[in-house]
Amino acid sequence: MTFGDYGTRSAEIFGSVSARKSTFHVSARSFGTDGFSLVAPARRGPIDIAAWSRHRVLTAHWRQELSREVTLNATARGYEEKRGNGTPYQRNSSREKFVSLKLAGDTRTFAWNAIGYLQDQSFASTFSGVNVTRTAETPASDQFAVPSTATGATWSGIWRHPDGARTNTGVDARFVRGETREHYTFAAGNFTRRRVAGGEQAVAGLFALHERPLTPALRATFGARIDAWRDADGHRVESDRVTQALFRNDRYADREGTAFSPSAGLVWKVDANWRLRASLQRAFRRPTLNELYRPFRVGANVTEANPDLRTESVTSGELGADVKADDFTASAALFTNDLRDAVGNVTIARGPGTFPVVGTIAAGGVGRQRLNLDRTRVRGLELSAKWTPTARPFGLVAGALFNDATVRRTALARALVGNRVAQVPRFNASLGGTWSAASKLTFTPRVRYIGRQFEDDENQLTLGAVVVTDVGVNYELTRHLTVFLNCENVSNARIETGRSADGIVNIGTPRLVIGGLRGSW
Repeated sequence: MTFGDYGTRSAEIFGSVSARKSTFHVSARSFGTDGFSLVAPARRGPIDIAAWSRHRVLTAHWRQELSREVTLNATARGYEEKRGNGTPYQRNSSREKFVSLKLAGDTRTFAWNAIGYLQDQSFASTFSGVNVTRTAETPASDQFAVPSTATGATWSGIWRHPDGARTNTGVDARFVRGETREHYTFAAGNFTRRRVAGGEQAVAGLFALHERPLTPALRATFGARIDAWRDADGHRVESDRVTQALFRNDRYADREGTAFSPSAGLVWKVDANWRLRASLQRAFRRPTLNELYRPFRVGANVTEANPDLRTESVTSGELGADVKADDFTASAALFTNDLRDAVGNVTIARGPGTFPVVGTIAAGGVGRQRLNLDRTRVRGLELSAKWTPTARPFGLVAGALFNDATVRRTALARALVGNRVAQVPRFNASLGGTWSAASKLTFTPRVRYIGRQFEDDENQLTLGAVVVTDVGVNYELTRHLTVFLNCENVSNARIETGRSADGIVNIGTPRLVIGGLRGSW
């Protein structure tokens, strides 16, 4: 149970009952906050209110031992969320229902599992345009229903060979259907048009992975996966809400294809403390139904979907080293990712005016469309270290990420070549610690650095770098009960999370103090 600033409160409970061959778990969580304004004070106006949030989740899990070698697991989850997004009109809500069944077996030489699941989700959201003085807003769209369903199944098995090798094979499949239902074009106090857009997507794959020792110190892994995908029933229908006259009735051709994804890796255990590793792989990603068919609006900015998006692919490589001593562990990894046809939100229009593809854009707004970037390169260095001396009451953990993500080639938007990928900082770092000041009192400070990044594809809108300090205190009242107090963003640093073309800056969590109790019996 926790309570904190901005009306933040939460409660969570977990219970478990076990019999000789079965176990039942249930957990529930409720969270709410009255929130804070998302707009930086310099441009904040009367229309800007606190962005509040409420959610709750209930999960139940049952495990039954059917025999010495086979178990059955069943999981059911329900989730509900409602949010206010910073102005009186702008809100969203989400709901999810999820169930899954898992059968698993394990013998001395062979282990397997089979999983099937069903997921049903719904989403609703409203957007508005705010005037320059931020004294009033005009409804821009009402996505009153965005239903989606997903079903899937997977089977995998692992063979353990006498020479220390392992072979993992399996098959999986997933089917998704989703649709956006939206009212838009606000005039004379009401929305005049309706949009329905969506489709379905199926992916099925077969994979195999073999891992074996080449020498006592060298281990290799070889794998491959082949997938078949199909997009079907793509549609977008726009009509007058009163007369039902059609402005648009697009039906998109079904598309299908296959993708081959090989992988290979080596791990060399130099000695008891050192390990070197290398890996190379290729993977793919189909654009989601959201990217293919669902346009959306945030304030004055419009982002259009694109049913002609090509499949993304990436070739990745990594070289790493790990070291482990008595009280110290560390790792370093150099990585590179060569992305082909990565999907990006590309600026194609600036308001005010009416433009092809994106339609009417207000002053200060931009129009974007999801487009394939021919080639994007991401390369960098990741470092991590942990020091936990057994003879002292403190420990340290540190991490850093150097990340250069750059557009290398794109025929549809040549001006983006050489730009950094939006919302990817070049450098992030963190340093945290644990200090047991007394037998029952523990401090957990942490400092995070978030590097400068760009909000947009054109690298015109900068989000500034920031240093964020957090600190936590825990005190054990009894063997079963602990009281805690956490302060996030102690210095109340300005965390820039968004910036619009007309200069409106969105900010993240200000100084937030929360405290509460944790109990276990």
